[in-house]
Amino acid sequence: MSLLPYIWGKSVVKACVKFVMFLEGSMSNQQNQMKWILFWVFLILFILMVLGTLGMVFFGFGSPTESERSLMVKGLIGEVAACIIALFYSIFGLRKTNEEPDNIEGLKEEIKLLHKSIEKLNKPYPEKNNNTDKPINLKSEKSDFESAIESFNIPPPFPIDEYNLKPAPKEIDDDISSVKPFDEKHRMESYEGMKVQWAVRFSSISEHGDLYHISADTGVLIFKIKFKLNKKLGGRFRHLEKGTVFWVCGAIKSVDNLGIDLDDVSVFFGDET
Repeated sequence: MSLLPYIWGKSVVKACVKFVMFLEGSMSNQQNQMKWILFWVFLILFILMVLGTLGMVFFGFGSPTESERSLMVKGLIGEVAACIIALFYSIFGLRKTNEEPDNIEGLKEEIKLLHKSIEKLNKPYPEKNNNTDKPINLKSEKSDFESAIESFNIPPPFPIDEYNLKPAPKEIDDDISSVKPFDEKHRMESYEGMKVQWAVRFSSISEHGDLYHISADTGVLIFKIKFKLNKKLGGRFRHLEKGTVFWVCGAIKSVDNLGIDLDDVSVFFGDET
């Protein structure tokens, strides 16, 4: 039996995960920038129009005729009406913008199902070779993770009575996978607010304004730990080798099919003075 299907499938899953994370970040950044640009343009134009109209109608600026004054009063009413319409549109238009996160969640769910399909190829099977007849286990990534954690050999640095070691990320992933799809959202929400600390392996870093968005491996193929640090606290991650083990603690902000988001995060590498 060839290893090519598993290797190919694993590469596809990783590529999909990176694409979804990039899509999610870029969409949110572009939306925020466009919202603020439109907000300030609209606000400045509206203030200028209203002040100009009020000045000419009520405070005697300029020399409008009676017909022009009447026209400006109607224009003022129209400006206020347009503002109210725009306000209502922005409020009820939020429903449209909420569709995009739903699409992202759908992509996450499809990737999770693809991951489960790939895992079926990941079962041990007997294959003879020159040295042994033992089954070959393709889950090398998990064993690599466990070996790295064991060699790290740094005890939990944060107070255990405040930051729990259990449940581990794999236990959370297994727990979510064990429930019916209808119950997944409720099970994910049940972990929110829980304070935890785990030893993880550095995976990736990206820059977003004054923050670094960091992800770490948990020993599960596509189930990542994700958190944000300001540039002062997260500066070391810029020069960190991929796969470096460190301790992270924080409160679980949210859980989805691709991992866990942590808030109020602290990290410990074991060589701090």
